Amino acid sequence: MCFLPALAAIPAALGGATATGAATAGVGAGATAAATAGAGAGISGASALSGLGTLVSAFGALAGGVQQQRVADYQAQVAKNNAAASRQAASANAERIRDRVRSTQSSARAAFAKSGVALQGTPLAVLGANQAEGELDVLTAIYKGELSGIAQENSAALARAEGSSALTGGLIGAGSTFLTGFGNIASGRFQPRIA
Repeated sequence: MCFLPALAAIPAALGGATATGAATAGVGAGATAAATAGAGAGISGASALSGLGTLVSAFGALAGGVQQQRVADYQAQVAKNNAAASRQAASANAERIRDRVRSTQSSARAAFAKSGVALQGTPLAVLGANQAEGELDVLTAIYKGELSGIAQENSAALARAEGSSALTGGLIGAGSTFLTGFGNIASGRFQPRIA
């Protein structure tokens, strides 16, 4: 008869009949009280462990989402910095091109003057073409820097969106874990996992 309290605790642990069912089967009231007390103590301990595990799992899901968001925010800041650096490099390159064109134009003017050629007609057309070509090179350098900057800014926006999505996923995962775990505990369907 010593095993009856343990048997009575099994249905209660699985969400089925309570230990009072054993009393209606003809077991004495003392055995019923012992079974109920034993079952309650066992379930409380298991429920507490399950609740703790649920909290840890929920916290892990949330922490994972927060960490992914931090990484994505860092990547977004790096991409934003790279965009600014691309534009600055393009601007510096454009200034070098302008300096080169000015130097070339000065050398051409000096050469024309030394040879006694007047700055009209063909010599003037050559200087104009050189100036136009140089300005086209300047604009091309700036355009390439701007394209690179835009690409980096798009990468930053994507990283921020991924970070936001990761945080949302972490929150949803934590909420789902929390609700599922405590829902199972409350309904008595707690089934401990054995690893």
